[in-house]
Amino acid sequence: MNSKINFPYIRQSSVLGNAGVVRIEIGGDGMRIGKTTALNVIADGLRGIKLKIVKSTEDWKSNPYLGDGYSGDKDALLKSQKWFAFRKWEQLSEEHKDCVVLQDVYPEMDWVYARNGLELSLLNERQFDEYDRYYRELAWGSVGVPDLLVYLQARDDVLIDRARMVAREFEKDLNEDYYLNMKKLNREWRDGVGERMNILDVNTDDFDFANGDDEKEEFVGMVIERLGDNLNSLRIE
Repeated sequence: MNSKINFPYIRQSSVLGNAGVVRIEIGGDGMRIGKTTALNVIADGLRGIKLKIVKSTEDWKSNPYLGDGYSGDKDALLKSQKWFAFRKWEQLSEEHKDCVVLQDVYPEMDWVYARNGLELSLLNERQFDEYDRYYRELAWGSVGVPDLLVYLQARDDVLIDRARMVAREFEKDLNEDYYLNMKKLNREWRDGVGERMNILDVNTDDFDFANGDDEKEEFVGMVIERLGDNLNSLRIE
């Protein structure tokens, strides 16, 4: 397989200041790394400084193909990945005003899921090519890049332990290669972003922002600092 991966760097322009909206997207090295927890912690912290928050979470329970896709049905997995791509485009295309929009899982991470399926033979070349064409034909340019992308990192053993501890029922048969190859791909995508996005890298190995009050405050502070004055115009007097 070609080692040079054509990652989708489609979203070019920022939507900062568009109708007074600041958008934060959350992702990272892989599954169960703490994306939804991070979203909720950030939401609570920003509400504390009088900001209006809209949470847009990964709508996986509505995906009718997900279970069959994880059970080894390649066609179902293809349909599942296309469903996620379109749903993510729908979510990011929704119009909002005077608020902070928090998006759980950025669309490029969905693309990496599909690429990981190809590399682990869960999808064949024809199926991945079909998905890739479908993904790139969506109007990502109309939604632009986020004002901040929060990228959660973890070393391999931490990532595996978290994935095993909170795996959904249909994920329990996934082997370590699935998680570790996804991490490799996500890191490759992240390293290639360059100056296209404002990215906050957060090493979560020993940083328990899920439970520690001090860590939660520090985490939210990091987000606020990276967004700078962009939040000030959204504050409710």
